[in-house]
Amino acid sequence: MNKSLDQRDMPSLIGFHYIQRFEIQKVIEADNRPSCSVNICLKERYDSAEAGILIQFNRVVDLVVGDMNGLEACLINIENIASWGLEDTRFRVSDEEASQFSFKCADYSIEKAPQQATDSVP
Repeated sequence: MNKSLDQRDMPSLIGFHYIQRFEIQKVIEADNRPSCSVNICLKERYDSAEAGILIQFNRVVDLVVGDMNGLEACLINIENIASWGLEDTRFRVSDEEASQFSFKCADYSIEKAPQQATDSVP
């Protein structure tokens, strides 16, 4: 089970991280609208044994996924765009370093990932 982080032990998204897993899941919202969520597992080092962090983004729109085949570190930028007045969209998320992905979302959460969530798939 994932443990939500409080402010004092929240891992920093400042700096470079390696994507261990990038999942896209289609969901049907309570009002029967189709949507999707994106889960990203990150580690500070690609060969680290540490569990890393899990970021879950909800009600994702305008999803663009680029080439993720390399070992490039990503630099995630989460920008508050609530003042833009877009319905049900509060954040713009992008990889500022390698342009591996970009999207907008309604909300997100950051948690410590369970060990198996960031393990490499054999």
